[in-house]
Amino acid sequence: MANETIDLLGDGGILKTIITAGTGTRKPQNEDTVVVHYDGTLADGSFVDSSRKRNQKFSFIVGEGKVIQGWELGVPTMKLGEKALFTLQPEYAYGDTSPSENIPINSVVKFEIELFEWFQGENLAGKKNNKGVMYKDISKGGGYLKPKDGESAMISFKGVLDTDDGEVTVVDVKNKSVVVGAIATCTSILSIDDTDVKALFRRASALMEQGECKRAEYDLKNALLLQPTDTAIKRKLADCKKQIKLQEQKDRAVFAKMLG
Repeated sequence: MANETIDLLGDGGILKTIITAGTGTRKPQNEDTVVVHYDGTLADGSFVDSSRKRNQKFSFIVGEGKVIQGWELGVPTMKLGEKALFTLQPEYAYGDTSPSENIPINSVVKFEIELFEWFQGENLAGKKNNKGVMYKDISKGGGYLKPKDGESAMISFKGVLDTDDGEVTVVDVKNKSVVVGAIATCTSILSIDDTDVKALFRRASALMEQGECKRAEYDLKNALLLQPTDTAIKRKLADCKKQIKLQEQKDRAVFAKMLG
């Protein structure tokens, strides 16, 4: 129920007040990757941290121990779309440490958290500290044939791109081409930060796969302006220009044949 304060552990250590109720009945489980926005303050309202202020969603894996206890125990009580205020006593926040000048030791900290998405899956990399590729069966396939090494396969996918600085972009790509999916992913990133060189380079590479070399050239030129000494970008741009030239030659040949 919205605005009702719940003592999650019964010791007053984590108090939860639902601001906006979520939907459905499912909640994140251990080893799920959750995607949230948050605003953090001290008990007196002093600023601590805010993903909203940075305009970058934050993600973490439940149970991995990368966030404070209040988050590890609090976020799994949330439903999709829920927004809640968590009041954390020091032992469930930062304890007798001061992670920044904004947070004195033994501080009560409040976090307003909104849960946008979570993903379940098995780590294909097989290493606990290497997230690798996570997957979970949503529906079983039919038949017994599987792609062999070297064969092409057409897929659709839904994913979350998570970088070391906490920036998260959720993408839902229903096209049947991985190349189209890559373009959509990079476009999502660039809509947040149009100076992301990696996204410019990767989108250009995918566009070249589709034969859209003029668009790719534009991305590569912008990437080179941002990183003028990057040899990989220079090589890719040279290759792109070569493909454009070849395509123009083919177009002229076709046009001449039509006139002849």
